[in-house]
Amino acid sequence: MKALSRRWAKAILAGMLTLAVSPTSGRAAAKAPSVSSPTAPSTSAATATEAPTSNPQVIVIVYAMPGGLDQVGVTYDGRVSDVQARADLAALASRAGWAPQAVRVSNERGPGDGPVMTSVECAAQVLRPATHNLPLEPILLAFRRYKRFSAVFLMPPGYPYWGPLALTASGAEVTAEKNAGGFTFHFVVTDPQVKALPYTVRDPAAPKPPPPPKRNPLALRLALVVAGTLGVAALVYGVATWLQGRSASSA
Repeated sequence: MKALSRRWAKAILAGMLTLAVSPTSGRAAAKAPSVSSPTAPSTSAATATEAPTSNPQVIVIVYAMPGGLDQVGVTYDGRVSDVQARADLAALASRAGWAPQAVRVSNERGPGDGPVMTSVECAAQVLRPATHNLPLEPILLAFRRYKRFSAVFLMPPGYPYWGPLALTASGAEVTAEKNAGGFTFHFVVTDPQVKALPYTVRDPAAPKPPPPPKRNPLALRLALVVAGTLGVAALVYGVATWLQGRSASSA
């Protein structure tokens, strides 16, 4: 199964590198493959590492394994060091609360005459249907030094993901495509110091709260007029009573 997930990861990445995927529309336009710098950039860079085209620089693959640990693969558009690949996976697992097992790093050439790509893979309990969520924020924060990357979740039909398919944070945008095989999320980072990806998971079957009652402007104006009239009447009555009291006492 590891070999299968690794082949799928490389096949998906190779396809994305050959056909540049637009993270906003999901449409593909023919592009030549590109190779990122062999050395992973520092996480303290002032700006996100630029991608030469709209190609993703990293792809995270999560392959659901019913009844067992899910298969996770991270493949880079180019070669990175073994230490960097393991550190990225460790950072992702730490943020997501995973306990990765059987971590393995490989460097293999892509299909055809493609570039050598580094992959790191593991087994972990990633998908938790009871949460109705996917680990989007941990992926964003683990790879925010890159400008563009994607996450592919291959899962059984009907996985109860109740989160949004388009998210905007201060420093990042995320769009998604849903298909029969799962979800593909495209991340675009404009600020590598992005801190969070807040969003709400909502039950699509839950009834929506009723809208607040609409106020009738005419009724509101009438109420104000009545209140004003009563106020004036009370004032007049009070003054008249006071004057009558003064007249009675002086008689």
